[in-house]
Amino acid sequence: MAKAQDEIDLIFGGREVNEDKLKYLKAAVKETFHLHPPASLMAPHESLQDCEVNGFTIPAKTRVLINIRSIARDPRWWGESAGIFNPERYGKHFELLWIREKNVSRDELGTDNGGNHSG
Repeated sequence: MAKAQDEIDLIFGGREVNEDKLKYLKAAVKETFHLHPPASLMAPHESLQDCEVNGFTIPAKTRVLINIRSIARDPRWWGESAGIFNPERYGKHFELLWIREKNVSRDELGTDNGGNHSG
């Protein structure tokens, strides 16, 4: 959460917030829903026709419940970090991270707007 707060301070520094510039915060929200979905199961779905899923035959008109939480934590899809909070998985080029790596000051960015940023 500290990274997201730093990003808000760096970009807006007390001014009105434009959510489109908050790339890391958006990724953090996505990651939060990834690890903690609002519901563990999706609403029931019904198959329209016979189908096969992972070797299982699903007859037409069968109600199916999908376990979102299980899918979100499956290392086959998300790698070994499936259960670890890692917003970086949603984007590799967050401006704030680049700024910190390069030790770029606000003056160099032209964003010295009086916000309280410890960097």
